[in-house]
Amino acid sequence: MSSPPPPSSGDAATSAAARTEVTLAWAWAGFRTGAVAVLLAAFAAAPGRGAAVVPETVLTLIVVADCAVVSAVFVRVGRMPLGWAAADVVCVVAVVGCSSWPAVVPGVAGQSVFYNFTVIVGPTIGLPAWPPVVTLAGGAGLAFVDLAPALRAGSSYPRWNALPDAVTVLGLALLATVLARLQRGSAEALDRHRRAAVRRASQLARQGERLRQQADLSAHLMTTLEVLTAGDVIADPAIADRLRGEASGLRRLLAAESAAMPGGGVLSAALRELAVEKSATGLHVDVGAGHDGSADALPPAAAAALVAATREALTNVRKHAKTDRAVLTVEVVGDGVRVTVADQGCGYDPGATGEGFGQRRSLRHRIAAEGGRVDIDTAPGAGTRVRLWVPFDTGGAAGPR
Repeated sequence: MSSPPPPSSGDAATSAAARTEVTLAWAWAGFRTGAVAVLLAAFAAAPGRGAAVVPETVLTLIVVADCAVVSAVFVRVGRMPLGWAAADVVCVVAVVGCSSWPAVVPGVAGQSVFYNFTVIVGPTIGLPAWPPVVTLAGGAGLAFVDLAPALRAGSSYPRWNALPDAVTVLGLALLATVLARLQRGSAEALDRHRRAAVRRASQLARQGERLRQQADLSAHLMTTLEVLTAGDVIADPAIADRLRGEASGLRRLLAAESAAMPGGGVLSAALRELAVEKSATGLHVDVGAGHDGSADALPPAAAAALVAATREALTNVRKHAKTDRAVLTVEVVGDGVRVTVADQGCGYDPGATGEGFGQRRSLRHRIAAEGGRVDIDTAPGAGTRVRLWVPFDTGGAAGPR
């Protein structure tokens, strides 16, 4: 019988089935270590057995060597190769059989000196990943060689005692194979569910990326249409109306795609919608993102405050910056989200601006209410950069600049 193929190095590191095989291999080695210890202790404590001492010593050395070598192999490879396991069962059955065979060990037929050893060894027959019929054959063979001395004439091993002893050995082997199969089945089920979860997560990630790309494409196209229809570029009223209708359809499509995004896409969709809204007033807004969609995990109240403050910042660009372009970027910074509105307009002197100015009142109050902060970098002739930051946990302190 051939052994199942070994797991790959990657599977060995992550597979529950591979870890189960390692555990069972160590369990096998543990049972055998205990069995050998009991055998050596019994052999050392036994009184002199005359002519039987030499063959019993030889048989003991054989079985100890077998257990040591096979245990080392199992532990090293992290599983129980079936060829090695089958050879071990044959060796153990042969040694126990010879230990009560008068032609090998002289004396009156009686219980084998290996009986306690066989009881501890019994469960190891059921641990390898072979069919239950193999466990049944191996356990029955070991039980039979334990029972055989009681069947001989003049045996000192009564049958009423030998029969339950033999059944015990077989029962332990069958019980072990049931438990091992249950453990392997659970591990394989865990691996199947894990692989299914990974596949599903990959599919969702690809779907989310496609939706984000579609939304960005829709937003860019809609911005272009809004700019065209907002100015006097299109002289034909029919064409202008047609373009406005197309822009309206794209707006609805963008909203539907955003709603289908993993996590809802609430913040990203709202900012794209805001960019389109401002484009209709003559301010072209370039939208960029330095995140993988995680900014959309922002709590609704914080997202709403961020969008409102961004609208105020873009309104100020349109009114005061003397430019028709602005750049809006969204980033996950530290434990929060930062939206930056930058323009290359005329800028202003912060020291000459009163407290009632929109950037101080609206922006700062809205963002501060969510535990965030506002930073404004500007100077006359140098443009303006407004950074709005709010934390994912709105109870937290204001974050980095």
